Amino acid sequence: MLFQAFVYMQLFNLVNAKKLGEREYNICNGLFNNIFFIAILVMSFLIQMAMVEYGGRSIRAVPLTTYENMVCLIIGAFTLVWGLVIKLLVPASWFNRFASSAMQE
Repeated sequence: MLFQAFVYMQLFNLVNAKKLGEREYNICNGLFNNIFFIAILVMSFLIQMAMVEYGGRSIRAVPLTTYENMVCLIIGAFTLVWGLVIKLLVPASWFNRFASSAMQE
């Protein structure tokens, strides 16, 4: 379950990272404009599910029940909430010193 939840957190963080502006709270805005992003997200999800269900001994995973998969999905979705909390509480100016010169142009 730990492996599954961690990968779900990464997938939800991909969605979260599409909106990095200080006042960009709606992560769904423009989400479906990039078909490559959606394809990569869906393929990553399907590959992850197949690895856990059928990977077995080679990846040291056992198949999860539907309930366990839903728990992992909820844990992963918490990344969206955490991203919103960070945007609300931490000003973007705190991160300006970490920006590369390419990002500032």
